[in-house]
Amino acid sequence: ILILLFIVFYIRNQRNIRKEQERFSQQLIANLEKERSRIARDLHDDIGQSLSAVKSRLNILGRNGEENLQSLEEEVGKVIEQTREISRNLYPSYLEKIGLIRSIARLMEMTQSGTGIECSFDVCNEIEEISPENKTHLYRIIQECVTNTTRHSGASALKISIEKSGEHCLFTYRDNGKGIGNQEEIRGIGFLSIRERVKMLKGELQLSDNQGKGFRLIIKFNLERISNS
Repeated sequence: ILILLFIVFYIRNQRNIRKEQERFSQQLIANLEKERSRIARDLHDDIGQSLSAVKSRLNILGRNGEENLQSLEEEVGKVIEQTREISRNLYPSYLEKIGLIRSIARLMEMTQSGTGIECSFDVCNEIEEISPENKTHLYRIIQECVTNTTRHSGASALKISIEKSGEHCLFTYRDNGKGIGNQEEIRGIGFLSIRERVKMLKGELQLSDNQGKGFRLIIKFNLERISNS
């Protein structure tokens, strides 16, 4: 009987530990999103506006005959655009405005023009039914995958697909790069973030890595469980 009681206690204790870990992970992700939102607002409202004011003054000086100011004005303009881009990446408020599909299209267009990697995607319209919070989780997963491809994989092409199958959705991300080099990369912060967000989507994650022959990530989740309804 004592052994049985010990086993029951051990199982319950492990369940409580897992639940506590999940709560901690969820709170960590939520706090991260809040902090990203705050930094994005600060970049846009404070630094962005200050740089815009500097650019306006340079423009006025240039019209008054000051030399060598045009190139400086152009450089400030580039910094303004870079600041805006950082702000958009930290907190993609356009997700709420234009939806997930158009946001993915925008990310693909920017990635292709900025890196030369051929980007394609095929996304079912039903994905727009998921809640705003879960759209953010899915978009962050895509961002993390794209970042991994552009920085580490040496890929020349990547593809995203989201297809509906019954009550489930299947998200697939793949590239033709060198794949994941070692287990240390899988345990890194980027993949840890992906795993935690998949948990919040109540999904199942599958990583397929043929080293030297590309990388593939698959997430299966129930559309109705994470929808707005």
